[in-house]
Amino acid sequence: MQLHLNPPTAPPRLVWWDWDLVSDRLVVRGGQDCLLGYQPGTLPETGAAWERAAHPDDLPQIRTALQACREGGAEDWCSEHRYLGADGAWKWVLDAGKVTARDPARRAIRMLGFTLDVSARRQAEAALRRDAELLANVKESIICTDLEGIVTYWNAGATALYGWTAAEMLGRPFYDRFPAGEAREQAYGRMKQAAQHGETRGEREDVRKDGAKIIVDSRAFAFHDPAGRPIGVIGMAHDITARRRAEAERLRLEQRLLQAQKMETVGTLAGGIAHEFNNILAAIIGNTELALLKHPDDTVFRAYHQSVLDASQRARELIRRILAFSRVHEPERRPVQLARLVGDAAAFIRAALPATVELQLDLAPDCPSTLADANQLQQVLLNLAANAAYAMREGGGRLAIRLRPVHFPAPYSTAFAMLPAGLYLALELADTGCGIEPEQQGRIFDPFFTTKPVGEGSGLGLAIVQGIIAGHGGGVDVASSAGAGTTFTLYLPVVHAIGRTGTPDFGVPQALPLGRGECIVVIDDEEPIALVTEGALRHLGYQVRRFSSAEAFWTDLSAAPFRFDLMVTDQAMPRLTGLELARRLRAEGRQTPIVIVSGDSRELTPDELALVGGITLLEKPFDLKLLAIMVDRLLHQSAA
Repeated sequence: MQLHLNPPTAPPRLVWWDWDLVSDRLVVRGGQDCLLGYQPGTLPETGAAWERAAHPDDLPQIRTALQACREGGAEDWCSEHRYLGADGAWKWVLDAGKVTARDPARRAIRMLGFTLDVSARRQAEAALRRDAELLANVKESIICTDLEGIVTYWNAGATALYGWTAAEMLGRPFYDRFPAGEAREQAYGRMKQAAQHGETRGEREDVRKDGAKIIVDSRAFAFHDPAGRPIGVIGMAHDITARRRAEAERLRLEQRLLQAQKMETVGTLAGGIAHEFNNILAAIIGNTELALLKHPDDTVFRAYHQSVLDASQRARELIRRILAFSRVHEPERRPVQLARLVGDAAAFIRAALPATVELQLDLAPDCPSTLADANQLQQVLLNLAANAAYAMREGGGRLAIRLRPVHFPAPYSTAFAMLPAGLYLALELADTGCGIEPEQQGRIFDPFFTTKPVGEGSGLGLAIVQGIIAGHGGGVDVASSAGAGTTFTLYLPVVHAIGRTGTPDFGVPQALPLGRGECIVVIDDEEPIALVTEGALRHLGYQVRRFSSAEAFWTDLSAAPFRFDLMVTDQAMPRLTGLELARRLRAEGRQTPIVIVSGDSRELTPDELALVGGITLLEKPFDLKLLAIMVDRLLHQSAA
């Protein structure tokens, strides 16, 4: 008996079949023109043919299910498997059938069923699995919620970013992971905004399960049902904390570089101005001293000129401070026990502090030495102590000075310098004063910047501190907050005690030594300085030949060689410097003592001077007393 099937509404990729298991013949009805891509009437017509078209990997499950129906163990059969399509590609189908007749031995002899092409569904399911796997493993956080914020999807990226697992968050409001309060309300607001307006995005601060603060770049947008109604929100985010920190560090380094360049520019300008002032002061001091020498008994005259000299000496000290800031002046450095230096300076610091301020010293014993100019470090201490005193002038407080060795295993970044790895002395001055406002902290080392009223501060104190410490190969850190005091930490490199050749000690005799008619050559392109030097030496009993340039001297000497016993020459002159002139004289075999006068000794290194030989440096502006003593000793040594 055959059942003729021709369902009028059969889908095009579905066929109905009637299978005679005795003869193995199948009658197919329905969409055989579309199933598996076969043309009408070309589908297999026997069970054996269909078995040959099945995928080898699927045959075991097909045979097992059919065998159960044949032997009476099952009445229904259902299986998804692959058949070879007309185009040579494997197609997924759903086969379902039912035993409708059995023989007296209970063996199945007839089955009715259908075959449905499910390739599209299986492809869609595979794509969904693939997409789900991609979403699950993507590093970016992906979270889906419904319109009430209940989490419906939470991928591995979200777990890695926030620390919460999918098991902890699925079915819960996503904003539960935020601390109660404003942060939770803002998170809920972002979700609602995305649902209502389609999308939100931006960078914001977030929090992990462990409480750590992170910065994320996030985007949230609504997804919709087929009718276009929003049914949920998808949120995506990735961690940009490291990038933000790198950007902040880059900005800090750029600001430090700009600050260093600004300090270098101002320092160069200050050094140039100071050098010119030195020349002016040299003439003022020299002429004033010469006038005092020529009028030893005129009391009124001497009083007026002594005032001029005292003011000039103060101006000279100010220029030295500017040169220290600009690092034009090379300090006299030698191994210094910093603990001893701080202890010696404590009395001066105590005197600079109000009676309402307590001074505490905590100096680690047996600290190594640092190679430094003791006078400059004392100036640093006094500058910082003066700032601390000003900060505590109203309410009193405490200034604590601490000293300890520190070791940096890697390069260490201070406010203005990257210190190489190594051993340093950390000198800390911590006050309990009013502190520094955050917006001012970036400018406190700027030259001429001050928070004090007009007339109470020059604005050079901290700039000089920074310049001196940087010149010693160290660095400065500052920590402060308004109302909580300020701590300056100075780092100076450690040095082991070494031998050092000092500059000549000329001493200070009671009376000026006089000359015996020796001939001295004076060379300076600044006529006022040349004139006052000549006048002073003539007053002391020397013969003087004055020249306005090294070239003029060399021209005269080459045209008509003459004898001279000592030379006093400026260093910075156009075309031919004092040191270059000294080299020429030594090349000709002249061993005459030479005094080089300079307000900028950066290029006059000890090694360079030793290579030429017989050169003594005199810092400008100089006292005539020191010039007289130096000339006398050099001529005496030369004669000996």
